Amino acid sequence: MRAPPPNVRAYLAAQPPTHRAALERVRAHVLAAAPDATETISYGMPAFVREGKAFLWIGGFRHHCSVFPGSIRFPPEKPSPRPRCGRS
Repeated sequence: MRAPPPNVRAYLAAQPPTHRAALERVRAHVLAAAPDATETISYGMPAFVREGKAFLWIGGFRHHCSVFPGSIRFPPEKPSPRPRCGRS
């Protein structure tokens, strides 16, 4: 089993260019919607944390990228979804 990346920047750097660009777009949406969120690696992928709890994860896979929870899958070459990060 591979060791998880040490940080979000390393995770993104290891992704193919199309995946990296798609994940960076989602990341920008999340950080714009939740500017107080911090980033960490959880379950081997980037996670966004507020008040000590992870609320969203993003990941690049062989043929798609995903946003968790909810398992939103999208091809990296298509526009990425805007995750909902605000409080209800």
